[in-house]
Amino acid sequence: MDALLRDPAAKKAADEFGRAVVKRAVLESLAEIRAAGGMPDGVDAETILVHAIAAAARDVMGMDEVLNATGILLHTGTGRAPLAREAVRAANKVTG
Repeated sequence: MDALLRDPAAKKAADEFGRAVVKRAVLESLAEIRAAGGMPDGVDAETILVHAIAAAARDVMGMDEVLNATGILLHTGTGRAPLAREAVRAANKVTG
């Protein structure tokens, strides 16, 4: 934990998001690894830190990962959504 928080990337993130936020994100990342049975192959300290910093950024900026399924709804749920003639004309004017 201490080595991760002393990393230059972690220090930069702490300056931007706050040390407490970055520390919590690192703790959560380490807890996830422990819960999964330990360090998987190919995962190193840098990978953990990148994951933790991304989580800290999402926390601070209020961003969550989402699934954009609007195309699926329009396409498979109701068929192809027809455009009004005015919308088609306006699109044609813009695209030439």
